[in-house]
Amino acid sequence: MIKEKDVEIFVNNKEKGEYFESVVKLLKSEKLAPTAANYILTDVKGNIPVSSVAGTITILDEGAISSRGAKNLLATLPDYEVDVRKFAEEKNLLQVSDKEILRKFVEEVIKENPSAPAQFIVGQAMKKSEGRANPVILQELVLEMLNH
Repeated sequence: MIKEKDVEIFVNNKEKGEYFESVVKLLKSEKLAPTAANYILTDVKGNIPVSSVAGTITILDEGAISSRGAKNLLATLPDYEVDVRKFAEEKNLLQVSDKEILRKFVEEVIKENPSAPAQFIVGQAMKKSEGRANPVILQELVLEMLNH
């Protein structure tokens, strides 16, 4: 369910309302409507094609990109249709979820800071990954490695 104030904006701005409806149709899932409304009202600038916005929300929902990555992606998408996943990959915006890659970042941080608390290690490993590490997997790895 989208926020009442967002509904008002879409009702009062016919163009934005139609844009929102077109994005939601492409998403094929009502549960993503609030996410679509949020990004359309705060991050979509210019004439980004509806398919690009829907593609961004889809890869966000799949966990392939973080919310920060989605904002960065929407800021860089061209005003013509592109393969959003491929574009995000080219711009290095996809999250890294490969445990072996993330484990290396965690190992480096632990080696450099052997007595650091878990939260510090997560933050430093995230920094080493240039903000692309999947935070859930990263946190799991840190806890797992500290408890062994």
